Amino acid sequence: MDEKGVQLGIRVKVAAIIDQNQTTIYSVEDGNHELVTIIEAVCADGRALSLLVIFQGTQCNPEWG
Repeated sequence: MDEKGVQLGIRVKVAAIIDQNQTTIYSVEDGNHELVTIIEAVCADGRALSLLVIFQGTQCNPEWG
């Protein structure tokens, strides 16, 4: 199984903050994106399971647990 997070959206403004030694770079974004999770899995016998894409929900259904 492997999981990968992806950001959807357009990055309009990005600022880079660099420390004095220029060893670490911090970025400040405008937050104009949505996070999506992609999950893939392969069985031990080589069969691949269906790809699963998880988008952000707007409400929680009580039946989901």
